[in-house]
Amino acid sequence: MKKILLIAFTLLAFAQTEAQKKWWVPTKRELLSYGSLTVSGVAYGFNQAIEHHAYGIGQPYVDITYSYKRKYKNYDEGNFDEAYFGSKTFLAFTTDAFHLSNTINKAFLTTGIVLNTWDFKSEMKQYKKKDRWKVIALKKILIPLIVQHLSFEVMFNNLHK
Repeated sequence: MKKILLIAFTLLAFAQTEAQKKWWVPTKRELLSYGSLTVSGVAYGFNQAIEHHAYGIGQPYVDITYSYKRKYKNYDEGNFDEAYFGSKTFLAFTTDAFHLSNTINKAFLTTGIVLNTWDFKSEMKQYKKKDRWKVIALKKILIPLIVQHLSFEVMFNNLHK
């Protein structure tokens, strides 16, 4: 019985030391986070292209010089009542592309941050102590920032062309 317990304990100790992850391999949650931050960057790039590059001029849902009027019953005649329930407040994202892209940006940015930092303390225990700073600096801060800003730049700079 003692031999079985000793073998079991040895195998368990060996399994514990082998269970530590390589710091450079992204987890499923991190990949989902990076995907969410990519969607956030694309939505923000689209939002800013509408505002600063006059993207969508002539399209009623996208044209920033016209689309804000869709929140009101009859903006041009001075009727500033809601076009429908919530169109000026919590449903503003349904009225035009500017508000929709802003809402998508914020929702996916928040989701990406939550996914990337969920259960942070116990997740760090999976890595060797000497590698934890690399995980924090690269996988938790630098890569998410690069992914989000790169997708923003691609969308913002290429959409108007």
